[in-house]
Amino acid sequence: MEDPHARGPAVYTLRWEVELLFRDLKTQLRIEDLPTGNKAVAESLIYAALLALALGRSVHRVLFTSAQKPYWAASSGAKPKKTAGLPTAK
Repeated sequence: MEDPHARGPAVYTLRWEVELLFRDLKTQLRIEDLPTGNKAVAESLIYAALLALALGRSVHRVLFTSAQKPYWAASSGAKPKKTAGLPTAK
């Protein structure tokens, strides 16, 4: 049987992600200022905002978690001199 206290950090992390989601929807996508009173249009705008947020987070994750090391991050640890702003050939 699994220890019920072992799930605590995972649940807290998930809860924090939900808080950040709503904060982003309010601040970045201005979801609370919908320019319509029409329910169908409001729902469409909410879905568009959710898609935009999901796409933005996916792009951010791809760019910043799988970024390759810069050309100077060699195993020697020494940063080579740049020549005319271009990386040096190895």
